[in-house]
Amino acid sequence: MTDWGNIAQIAAAIVGVAGFLTSLWAARAKRFDDKIEAVIRKNEAAIDGVRPDISRAFERIDGAEQRLARVENELAHLPNKDMVHALQLGMSELKGQMAALVERVTPIARSIDRVEQSLIERADK
Repeated sequence: MTDWGNIAQIAAAIVGVAGFLTSLWAARAKRFDDKIEAVIRKNEAAIDGVRPDISRAFERIDGAEQRLARVENELAHLPNKDMVHALQLGMSELKGQMAALVERVTPIARSIDRVEQSLIERADK
């Protein structure tokens, strides 16, 4: 039948090899973890060096956003192109009306000048 002694020896050898491989794997894993931690520390140092620059950049962006919001608020109160066009048309209409008014007032002004001149002449006599 089977010789249990040989099976025990083979099992012991397999367990020994498995233990040896486990210890090798653990040692490599430890070195790998150490390497990962070293890289992490190096990256953290680099990030700490850049962090003030990033903070300044965000502060500048925040300031630019605030200034842009103020400009947009001011621009909201200004007339658009349609309003400016309407103002131009209104000004043209007023200009025409003023010209007509000047034409009507000019003879009245001449009459007043003549009346004033005649009053001055009467006063001198």
